[in-house]
Amino acid sequence: MRRLANLRVRPRMSVALMLALAATLSAARAGASVVFVNLGTAAPPSTVGMFAVTPYSLDQQTAIPNLTNVSVIPGSPIAPDTTTSFPVQKRTVGDGWTSWSHGYTGPVFFTVPIVPPLMLTIAPAKAFYVYVEPATFGQPFAVTVTTNAGGSSGSVLVDAAGGATGFAFYTTAGESITSVTIDADSAAQGFAFAELGLGNSAAATPSPTPTVAPPSGGGGGGGCSVPGTTRTSAPWLPVFGAIALWGLSRLAAGGRRARSGDE
Repeated sequence: MRRLANLRVRPRMSVALMLALAATLSAARAGASVVFVNLGTAAPPSTVGMFAVTPYSLDQQTAIPNLTNVSVIPGSPIAPDTTTSFPVQKRTVGDGWTSWSHGYTGPVFFTVPIVPPLMLTIAPAKAFYVYVEPATFGQPFAVTVTTNAGGSSGSVLVDAAGGATGFAFYTTAGESITSVTIDADSAAQGFAFAELGLGNSAAATPSPTPTVAPPSGGGGGGGCSVPGTTRTSAPWLPVFGAIALWGLSRLAAGGRRARSGDE
């Protein structure tokens, strides 16, 4: 009887283990399709993953008068130009917007301060990056950037006093990124984005995948990036692992009860 009980339990445990492994592998494949790269406050790279990335031309953006509300961000290296899900206001670092990072002093686009999320519809690309900075500084605020193809940055703390942070993505399974959604803590009172880049061509020398953490803190004692104002992918793996462990522990407990009953 003891031998029969063991035979009943072991096949169940094998099936459960195989299902758990299959689910885990599926989740890993799905989560690896679009890879997020935290660029931190460093200057934009020329490659993201295995793709060469071309920055948007700033000439047309600079020509837009400050404080103009726009729904099209010109300068995309691949047609068509980028559009926004609601109008954003063009500002310039040092003229309508206080700070940025890595010495950038060009045009930025501010959500004024409509509560995000903001969706950018871009030309189909294999790699893309955008820099984001909250309006309020003096403390870090959570910013999350996601793509239509499934990649997500998760919650990244960005402090305007420390500078804008770059969010980059690249694909690994042949899909294309066609839209990017930027969300931020509502207490940040909006955010600005700028320095976009995208590409589809494989790079001669693929870039590493940095995990540069943006600086937090930075002091500042409160304030805002807007002058004259005050104040602002494979996440399923642990779940499948926990389910697998729970199922195996239940089956093992059932096996022990069966064996004790036979004895």
